[in-house]
Amino acid sequence: LIVVEFSHGGSMVKSLDDLEFNKRLGKGDWQHGTTSNARFETQWKGGKVILVDRKQSVVNQSSDLLVQARAIHAKHGVVNLSFLNQGYVEMTKSWICNVHQVAEEVLSKTLFVATDQEAYTSLKSFNAGLNTVFEPFAAPSNVAYGQVAYYKYMLFQTNVVLSLLE
Repeated sequence: LIVVEFSHGGSMVKSLDDLEFNKRLGKGDWQHGTTSNARFETQWKGGKVILVDRKQSVVNQSSDLLVQARAIHAKHGVVNLSFLNQGYVEMTKSWICNVHQVAEEVLSKTLFVATDQEAYTSLKSFNAGLNTVFEPFAAPSNVAYGQVAYYKYMLFQTNVVLSLLE
């Protein structure tokens, strides 16, 4: 069960892309608590909107992602997730080099989630000792804030995190 507090105000729908995204989330043309196409069912309890997950986990219980995340958590008590696709490989490599110089222990607590094969291969060949998994998600390499692809990518990441928390 996830509790989220919303503030009210303004129009949520700003474009046709936003409308489509809102419909996928169960917003837009909906009556409170009666969406059927969204991952979460909304309920009103105690003055708060409660989101109830009604779909299966996006992460298979035997996946490398779950296995490695559990192993890192068992060893360190925390897991840092870093999602990347081919468009963010060079920035991620730079971050790894900088962290290696300052706080190398952070890298052992970080699980790099490559969402395309190119990113996975690049990162593994850069440093095979990194905790790296391939969790496929089709997204352009140049996703920018405000684009529908960006929101879908953020939703994918959120669903992976929620699956790990289950």
